[in-house]
Formats: sequence, structure tokens, C-alpha cells
Amino acid sequence: MTENKFIDPRGIPIQDLPLIVLSDFSSGVIQSLIKIRTSGSFSHIMVMHRKNFFASQGNMFSEAPLSRYMKDGNRLKFFSIKNLTEEERWALAKKMEKDLSAPWWQRFYDYPGILGQAFGLRWFNSPFRAYCSERVAAWLRVLPRMKNSIPLHPSPEDLNDLMKAEEKNFEFYGIWDSDLMANMEVHNEVSGNIAGISPA
Repeated sequence: MTENKFIDPRGIPIQDLPLIVLSDFSSGVIQSLIKIRTSGSFSHIMVMHRKNFFASQGNMFSEAPLSRYMKDGNRLKFFSIKNLTEEERWALAKKMEKDLSAPWWQRFYDYPGILGQAFGLRWFNSPFRAYCSERVAAWLRVLPRMKNSIPLHPSPEDLNDLMKAEEKNFEFYGIWDSDLMANMEVHNEVSGNIAGISPA
């Protein structure tokens, strides 16, 4: 699977949602430990459930604007769910609505679990809370065809590997890279300036 399809997430059409989104921005020590421990590129995973918004497990599971993640030093990788039926789409939407409207104590971050991930102790977690990849895994397991293939306590990199491998269920949608976008903007600006120079 090639991963050289670069996209502007702001232009993703509503009919293509929901999308599963990986982020490699390491905002803290724990996220960095996870990337080192899993030998992966990604420390966070979330769902773009409506246009320009993610359902993301931070300190609390809540909606986060796209702009929060389109920042310098970040990369966003998008996957779609293949052959999503209307019934499956409805089930995923209901699960997301339920999770986002749950009491605060059910939306709180699973700090014991993320420490367990960082140190390779996946059994070490809170049964009443979730970290980001647990949240996305539980959301995906709403679909009967995913129930046996999605692990209970995956890391973001586990889900990245699974989605790349399970081509019958997932498809790479595109990638946004802040560094690449910045280089393209500089290139376009330079090209434009050169094109605008008239011979003496």
C-alpha cells in the first residue's frame, strides 16, 4: 500500500466520514515513551466524525477542532472503513454520540492504562476509563465484522499496522504533513516569484 496521497483535511467531504486518524505529534513524555516502546511513528489516534472536528481522547473524551492538530511538527494519517453500510454507519454514529455524551468520569483519560502502554504492561489499566487507542478500538468493535480482529488494549501503532494489513476492512485515505506542506508553500512561492520576473 502506497502512502503518498497528500490531502488537505479541511477539504474532506462529509460523505467520506467517519475517518480514523493517527497523529504523531508528541506533546509530552508519555506520548514519546509510547512511540519509543512501540517503535512506531504515531502516539495518538482519533476519529474524524464530522467535518473539521475530531472525537479525541484527551484529558476528557470530547470534540476537538481540526485546527488543534494542523500544527507545526505534526503529521495526520487518515484511514477509511471499506464498504461501510448505512446500518454500520448508523451504529458507529450512535456509539460515538453515546461516548461523547457520557458522564465526565466515563470520559476521563485512562492514565494507568497509558502508563501500562508506555512500559509494555497492557494489563495495567482502569476498567472504567480509556486512552485514545482503546477508545477507537471499542468504537470499531461495534461492527460485527471487526469484533474478533480489533484488540482490546492496542497502541496507536498497533491499529496503524492492523489497518494497513486488513485491506478488506480499511483503506488508506491520505496524509497531511506540516513539514511537507510548508516546503510546498515555499516552493510555490519561489516558483511564483520566478515566474513573475520579466526579462530586462
